[in-house]
Amino acid sequence: EVNVAPVVDAGADTSYTIAHDGDPATNDVTFDLLGSASDPEGDTLSFNWLGLECPDLECPQQTLYGAGSYGYYLSAVDAYGASDLDTVVVTIIEEPNDGPISNAGEDASYTIDHDGDPLTDCVTFDLTGSAGDTDGDPLSYNWNGNDGDFCSTTNCDNLAACGAGDYTFTLTTTDSYNTSHTDTVIVTVVA
Repeated sequence: EVNVAPVVDAGADTSYTIAHDGDPATNDVTFDLLGSASDPEGDTLSFNWLGLECPDLECPQQTLYGAGSYGYYLSAVDAYGASDLDTVVVTIIEEPNDGPISNAGEDASYTIDHDGDPLTDCVTFDLTGSAGDTDGDPLSYNWNGNDGDFCSTTNCDNLAACGAGDYTFTLTTTDSYNTSHTDTVIVTVVA
């Protein structure tokens, strides 16, 4: 008896992007696989998504972890043992992340007060920075100056600089994905 093999289609190749959720540890995507098959003689068909527990054309709630391309194979077999196999490629795209933006504020100039004592040459000032993240990710802050790290908020109050000169301060803002941005402000002390 002449038998024509079935024809199976695992579906169109597709891609999904990992949703941005503020947590770089979550990198999963859940999706459904849906194939189709036909047999020219109308024979009863059995189906198998290779490596998956889905005995039908629909294979719902599949979850992948991490970016990459993954192949899924769907087979259809008729009552005579004739078969066909097709592949669908699911591409998972890395989670998008827009980094934060730091603003260390405007450069400023301070004059040492004349107080009759030539040994007092310090000025006090505040650093007023700001930062934002378009994704709304949690942010951490670090101010660094001539003497190293000294403040972990956007604003640092009652700082001192002693002696005439330019003092550079850098605000670094880091999001939960460890993406950073820095901005610098110069404080000039005039004698």
